[in-house]
Amino acid sequence: ALLASLAYRLGAESSLRREMKQQYKRRFPTMKFGFFPRRGIPPLRLVLAAFVGLVFSLCPKALKADFGDLVTTIDLPFTPFALTYIPEENYLVVVQYVDGQALRFRIRSQIDIGALEPMFSPISVGHVPGIAWCPADSSLYWLQEVEGSEGPVYKLVRTTVDGFAVGLSVDLQVPEGSSLGDITYVPETDAFWAVDFKNDRYLAFSRQTGELLEAGFAAPLRHPDSGFSYGLGLSYVPAGEGQLDLLLGKLTDLRALRVVRVDLTGKPVGARYVLDIASDEDRPGWTTGIAYCVGEAAHFTVIADGGRDRLLVIDTPIPEIPSPQEIAVSITER
Repeated sequence: ALLASLAYRLGAESSLRREMKQQYKRRFPTMKFGFFPRRGIPPLRLVLAAFVGLVFSLCPKALKADFGDLVTTIDLPFTPFALTYIPEENYLVVVQYVDGQALRFRIRSQIDIGALEPMFSPISVGHVPGIAWCPADSSLYWLQEVEGSEGPVYKLVRTTVDGFAVGLSVDLQVPEGSSLGDITYVPETDAFWAVDFKNDRYLAFSRQTGELLEAGFAAPLRHPDSGFSYGLGLSYVPAGEGQLDLLLGKLTDLRALRVVRVDLTGKPVGARYVLDIASDEDRPGWTTGIAYCVGEAAHFTVIADGGRDRLLVIDTPIPEIPSPQEIAVSITER
């Protein structure tokens, strides 16, 4: 049983990136013959999508959703992978893995969604498994993955909010045998946290040097035999002393269908939900990136559904905690 589960794990790992590349080749076989380059300037189909406008559907329960309920789905002109939210601009940035093309929406709440806006991508080679907004220097950081002689090599490319490169990139000191997924910036540690999906763990890297820090933990749903938890996405949550929303799944889920909130030691803190959507039309395909969004009007979460080329907007309001009341007490001396 152990050998069978290990073989299943290795097969799933090796097929993940191969399947993503094959999907792009099947869906966009003529992209290289377009009028725009594949990277940098947005391709013609994204520009046309911006003029036509955003196509999205609202669930009937949008006005009375509970924590973890699906509120909105947003259809996209490409396959999404990584996400990040910029609270200062109310921008949600969406990136596809294979060629780093990006777009953005101005989203103020789970039902206040602006039109699609193409944006510049700084990635000219390699892939983009993650992207994160860093309020410490008001910059976007793109996780660039390039194949090296001994495996993937990772670096952080810093840009403006519009995608134009700023300064030099930072090489990450990734442990040997690791494969990174999404990233997020955690101000409490001044570090970028990343998913090492090959080893089912979460790593932290210094923002300024890319050095691997001692912080980190194993995936909460790690299987005792195979260790495969389908975790590709994580997002910072500004609560307590810093928390993370992890998008992952059990071995029997066959994909990431669960969101578990943990502190920076990996201990669950209570908030969690399952993407258990009854409707076949709304049920997720292959989910990857996640972004916890502190919008102008509400807190919500967006999840990338690469299996159906869309975004899932989830209602995740701040829990209401009764405020203490002042009580006047009179003491009569006897």
